[in-house]
Amino acid sequence: MVLRLIALLAICFGAPLTLKSWTYGFNVRRLDLKLPFNPDWAVSILPQEKEALFLILSQSYTYLARGAQCFVFESQDGLYVLKIFQKNRHLFSHHISDPKKEREKIDFVLGGCAIAFTQARRETALVHLHLNQTVNELPFVSIRDSIGRPFSLDLNRYWFTIQKRVRPLEDVFFEAEKSGRLSTYLRSCFSLFQRRAAKGIWNSEVCVGQNIGFLGDEAIEIDFGRYMFRSEFFHPHAQRMELLRCTNQLRTFIERNLPGQLSLYDEELTQFMQTL
Repeated sequence: MVLRLIALLAICFGAPLTLKSWTYGFNVRRLDLKLPFNPDWAVSILPQEKEALFLILSQSYTYLARGAQCFVFESQDGLYVLKIFQKNRHLFSHHISDPKKEREKIDFVLGGCAIAFTQARRETALVHLHLNQTVNELPFVSIRDSIGRPFSLDLNRYWFTIQKRVRPLEDVFFEAEKSGRLSTYLRSCFSLFQRRAAKGIWNSEVCVGQNIGFLGDEAIEIDFGRYMFRSEFFHPHAQRMELLRCTNQLRTFIERNLPGQLSLYDEELTQFMQTL
């Protein structure tokens, strides 16, 4: 009898914990941020872009990953990712002990997203972002969580971004080493860092191995939530220093994963720097 009771309690209390682990904590209530309207983050859908955007959103989306700030879903055709911001203990929580500090963090992250969309869409492969609640501007989208549960979300209610899906840097570099095309992708990374800096944009968290992917041959910065403007970047010397900061991380990645290509890396970077 006692054993049966223990088993019953384990099922009753353990099942929710198991479900949470299977779904990676996904719950629609976690997407309800309730943030005030911010005109700096307002984005209008241009008439010439609306049809294409609605076509992208007419697909179903399937759970792909969970980041520190978003749940990520992949489109049915595999070409796009939908990142929906979530409440968690680090951000967008209503239980933070210091509301002012929390607001500053939110402004920083969403402000970085706005910078990416208005100034660096090419560098981030951004298609659209939605950082204020709207009314009847966007359609519903169908998603499935990691265990296949279907949900229909009114996108007007949520904070999200849509990006073209890219291939991870690691996969691309390993293939490029075998095909002899690593130089192409290295130069593309250098160009990405240089173009961003030339626009006066600083990314405080580059994380090359995780944050760079490729759309075709073009390097893309996947995470842009730490973008901010730095006026000194409009000076050529500051741009060079930013380029070196980012490429040092890239060199570390090459050293750890493709040590036989270090000389190629150094040669390509030297040639690229001479063009600036």
